[in-house]
Amino acid sequence: MKQDVIRKANLYYEGIDRMPEAGLPIGNGRMGTLLWATGDSVHMQLNRSDVFANDGRSVSFARADTDYGHGCAFLDITFPDFGEAFGPETKQSLDIYTGLAVIEGRDVTLRFRFGLDDDVLLIELDDRRSGGAPAEVHLRPLRVGSQYIPGWRPQTNPSLLPGLSNSYVVTGNHLATSTLDLGGGGAECGGRPALRQKFEEAGFVCETEVRLAVTGRKASARFLNYSDLCVRIEPGAGRSLIYAASTSSLSEETRVAKVGAQTGKVRDAALILAGAERRGAALFHAKAAAWWGAFWEKAPLISMSSKDGEADRVSRDVTWFQYICACVSRGAYAARFGGLLFKTNGDYVMWGSMFWWHNQSCYYNALAALGMFDLLAPQLDQIVRHADAYRLAARQQWGAEGLWVPETVWFNGPAPMDAELAEEMRLLYTMKKPWAERSQVFREAAEGRNTFESRWNWIEHEGEGLMQTTLDKGVGPFGHCTHIFSTTAKIAWLFWLRYRLSADENWLRETGYPILRDAALFYVTMPQLQKGPDGKLHFSHVNNHESNWDCADPISEMSAAHGILPVAIRAAEILGTDKDLRERWQAALDDLAPFVTTRTPGALGYSEEGPELWACAAEPCVRGRVSYYHPDPFVFYDLYTLESPRDAVAESTYRHMAGARLKNLGEVTGHVHVLDKIAAAAARMGDADAVEKILPAQLAVRDNSNDFCDNQGTGYTAVLDNRLTLREGPQAIGCQRIGRVAEGLVHALCSSVPAGPGGEETLHVFAATPKSWDVEFELPARGGLWVTGAFRDGRPLRFTVRAGKAGTFAIRDPWSGKTAPHTFAANETKTFEKS
Repeated sequence: MKQDVIRKANLYYEGIDRMPEAGLPIGNGRMGTLLWATGDSVHMQLNRSDVFANDGRSVSFARADTDYGHGCAFLDITFPDFGEAFGPETKQSLDIYTGLAVIEGRDVTLRFRFGLDDDVLLIELDDRRSGGAPAEVHLRPLRVGSQYIPGWRPQTNPSLLPGLSNSYVVTGNHLATSTLDLGGGGAECGGRPALRQKFEEAGFVCETEVRLAVTGRKASARFLNYSDLCVRIEPGAGRSLIYAASTSSLSEETRVAKVGAQTGKVRDAALILAGAERRGAALFHAKAAAWWGAFWEKAPLISMSSKDGEADRVSRDVTWFQYICACVSRGAYAARFGGLLFKTNGDYVMWGSMFWWHNQSCYYNALAALGMFDLLAPQLDQIVRHADAYRLAARQQWGAEGLWVPETVWFNGPAPMDAELAEEMRLLYTMKKPWAERSQVFREAAEGRNTFESRWNWIEHEGEGLMQTTLDKGVGPFGHCTHIFSTTAKIAWLFWLRYRLSADENWLRETGYPILRDAALFYVTMPQLQKGPDGKLHFSHVNNHESNWDCADPISEMSAAHGILPVAIRAAEILGTDKDLRERWQAALDDLAPFVTTRTPGALGYSEEGPELWACAAEPCVRGRVSYYHPDPFVFYDLYTLESPRDAVAESTYRHMAGARLKNLGEVTGHVHVLDKIAAAAARMGDADAVEKILPAQLAVRDNSNDFCDNQGTGYTAVLDNRLTLREGPQAIGCQRIGRVAEGLVHALCSSVPAGPGGEETLHVFAATPKSWDVEFELPARGGLWVTGAFRDGRPLRFTVRAGKAGTFAIRDPWSGKTAPHTFAANETKTFEKS
């Protein structure tokens, strides 16, 4: 049964001897936590995807890693005066098919489950102890600071607020207020204890609330101290129900339309609690289990096995990836790559709170490949919701039309700038004004800026001391992320994939095409793309992602332009719109220079010997190294696929790139980097042998000493017991590598690809499936298709194709290698077997 396959990814622990970051992960897509136990307690940190402490207007978090978000409260269930309730005999389990986590200690069992409609965590406590020892629930703020700051308005001394305990933390111009409330707020509050947070700076306001209710036994709330609100449950054996609800809201200046259960203004968590209590535990559990059952019923499925067990682990972890994404990616905002909703140690997380799109792609490119549109939606919706901010950034910072999505950016996009600052930034960043002549206005504007934001990423963040300065990185306005533009095209490409997989033309018209249009428009108007002496359009003064700074014709940007323009043209053709723009895009595409190769004069890595390869960029290049790692044309935009005319340079580049990784795997410490896109490249090239070696190696993290950002800071961990990692550093909990593997695996089993960007696709089944793996799958394919297949003993057994809409689809026969068109009626299914 399908549920048996899914449950292979369940977690089972014995004992409690593991770090908090290895706890059991649970969530409902908006609210989540890890669960971990110590001697007398079970611990949680409640986090939300829509909680942000600040945005791009802030000048208070210049120091690297100090900006924060997502955390709402610490919540602990303790059993004092009982000795160790949890120890070596403790059993912990997580059933991902129903979303139920259980921790069974000495005479106490706790069951944890999130509601999927409202943001409530239900903790069911089965207390079998004797002797009159109480159970306690502790609600604590994430940050504790001065109780009162004279002169700051408005503030009220906590001693004047009966039943409340305030904590104020000031960081630069930023104020974070935490208020513990015993629950004496009248009938609406229902006497329910609460913790509220409020973040304020420069017009930005975000507020959160966590509220508790205990039923089944008598309970009373009191302050143990000003930072610990304790709900004491009366002693005695029996069952108690502990409900924890949370809400979040943004100010008028930053509020967005919410999705899911929380719409418009924030709902008081007490109202959510009241609804959960009325339903009762039995209905709560039943509804949550039913939601998860329905989720898995329509989710893609991959079941694999092999004699060495590697295929089993790959398919298990891809199932686990789907569970994790369901726990963290169903809200108004994308799950942040590092931390997700699973932070355990307060506000701190390495790399701060911004979104880094290269890392985000590990999750959302995989979800696109899996066709899991509900989980992909937060990423896409976040861009659509703040598209005007990205359009303004294109105009102000670059003097371009369309929209620009920076590589690293706040949740609501780049902040608006006044006209004078914007004009000077544009001149400086496009090399029209010498860097040494930047004005005092510009210098002052840079003070206090977060150095990880692309806009300000030229500021050196690794200087000595605790105070951030505005020293640059030595090459003027350039930094790791300042002049990356391909992020815009890669995100727009996700919108195209969403459309092609669903074949939903209304969605394309209303949601997808405006982003595709503006991404293409940006590329034909950006000042860095100009005609050279050869009459061709060339890039200058741009980055090749983070590797090469201030270079010419980098492969990342060449791929983006060659890829997104024909896709935008095709989307406009489908909708019958923007004829003038189509002509403009086509003219630019016709004039666009080809990829730089190792035979191109001025290429980085120029050589007349050996095979001709794509080059990373051309001179001049002020910083960076020669590299032959170029997965973008194989992974994004359909630039080079199994359907493309054979190209010797492309083939040589792939063989060089994949060969280097396979050779590395033969070494003692050989590994595949966590963020490496080689799995998807190998699968899309039909390289089954590479897929067989690369996917398990990428999951295994064989050399975290070289792969992790802060190996010492993460305690020299590799893969945690919960299959997550701390690759990005302390508290940056995530599963990026599994996303990369999932994307590669989907393409290895079932992939629809055209001969080039925007073209008509051909369905390839089992194109890169290792012969030693036995496989059964259910996966989506472009054109609104749903494909099931079986592969055993080194050969395809059969596959079926169901068409959501009537149409004719090209399908490649995996037995003969021939391609033929097949016409389907709407919802018709056809079976293919070897004749």
